[in-house]
Amino acid sequence: VIHLRHAFRNNIILGGNPFGSGAALVDPQAFPDPIEDHSGLQLKVEAPKGSLALGEPPVVEIKLYLTDTRGKRVHTHLHPNLGFVQMVVQRPSGELTVYEPPIEHCVQVETTILDEAQPSIYESAYIGYDKHKGQIFDQPGRYKLRAAYYALDGSIVLSNTITIRVRAPISAADEEVAELFLGDEQGMLLYLIGSDSEFLGHGNEALELVLDKYAEHPLAVYAQFIQGFAASKEFKTLGTDYKVSVREPQLDKAIPLLSAVVGASETGVGLDNISLNMTMQRLARTHMLNDDEKSARATITQMGAIFRKKGLKDHVQALIKEQQATLRSEL
Repeated sequence: VIHLRHAFRNNIILGGNPFGSGAALVDPQAFPDPIEDHSGLQLKVEAPKGSLALGEPPVVEIKLYLTDTRGKRVHTHLHPNLGFVQMVVQRPSGELTVYEPPIEHCVQVETTILDEAQPSIYESAYIGYDKHKGQIFDQPGRYKLRAAYYALDGSIVLSNTITIRVRAPISAADEEVAELFLGDEQGMLLYLIGSDSEFLGHGNEALELVLDKYAEHPLAVYAQFIQGFAASKEFKTLGTDYKVSVREPQLDKAIPLLSAVVGASETGVGLDNISLNMTMQRLARTHMLNDDEKSARATITQMGAIFRKKGLKDHVQALIKEQQATLRSEL
C-alpha cells in the first residue's frame, strides 16, 4: 500500500516480488540489478568533480549509451526534473534519499535513434536541492549516487554507482562561503538557475555577498553563473492587483558575469562542460540582445575553439557545430 504504483506486474501485485524489493530505496551499491538486460542501453553517471568543497553545488552528468549495434530508439529526457530518470543518494550517515526535484516538469516525449552516428546522449543536472529535504549535500563526507533510466519499452536501465566526497572547510572564508550557499533560498536559486522573485530575496543577497566579499574564492564562479543568468532574463511579476510588472534583462550586469564564468571554466576551475556550453550560448544571445553582433560572433567562435581543445567525441563536436550554426542564424 505504501508504494503502490503503475509498474511491472510483479512490483504491484501482492506476493509478486520478495518483500521490500522494487522500491529503489536500497543501498545504491546494491541497487537490484536485473537478472537479464536486453535493453541494448547503458546508463552512466559521472561527477565532473569527484571532490567538492562544502557548499559547492553538486552537478552530475547523465549519459545514455547504445550497446546494441542494430540501433535503438530512446527518449531524450535524462534530467531528473522530467521524471524519466530517478536518482538515489546515500548520505554519509547512511540515510538514503530518492532525489525529488522541487518542480516536476511536464513534457511531451521526444525521441531519437541511437546508432553509430550518434551512439550516446547526455545531460547535466544539479541535484543538490530536494523538494522535501532541502540541501542534500550539506555536510562533509562521502555520498554515493546511482540512477535508473526508464526506457520506452518499460525496461529499467541502471547506472554505475559513483562517490562524491564533500570536503570540510579549511579556512574561515571557506566556512562563510559554504554558509552563504547552503540556505534553502540559495538551493532554489541554483535549481532555477536564477530568479528575481521577492520570495528568494535573501538567497540573492547571499549570492551577491559572495560576489562582493569573496570574488576571488573558487566558489564565486557559481554565484556569477546564477546571477549572470538571472540578469540576462526578463522577469514578470504578478502583483496583488493582478497587474503584471516586467523587469527587463540587465545586460550590463549579465555580460561581465557570464564572461567571468567562461573565463574561469576555460582554465578548468569553473563549470562542467555541459554547463559551460549552456553559459556560452546564453552569453552569445545576451550580446545579441545588446545589439553587439561583433561580440556575439566572437563568443560563438570561442565556443567552438574551447571545446575542440577538450578532445570531445566526434558526435559531440558535431552537435556543438550545429549549436554554433543555430546561433549564427539568429544574428
